Parts: sequence; structure tokens; C-alpha cells
Amino acid sequence: MALEALTRIGQLFHSEQQGKALSIDARQQLSVEQSLPVVR
Repeated sequence: MALEALTRIGQLFHSEQQGKALSIDARQQLSVEQSLPVVR
């Protein structure tokens, strides 16, 4: 259970790092595409 949580946190962190240089709108779209599936 803890390993799964850490894996998901790592995936979320990675997607946030990818969006760092993007505009706010593009970052939000990236979040919807990559982060929501990880959380669900």
C-alpha cells in the first residue's frame, strides 16, 4: 500500500515537472491528461 502511494506520488511529481515551462492553460491540460488517471 505504501509502495503504491509512493509510486503514484512519483508519477504526479514527474508530470508536474514536465509542465513547469508551459503556460498555465497548457499546464492545466497536461494535468488533466496525466494526473487525473493516476489519482483515480
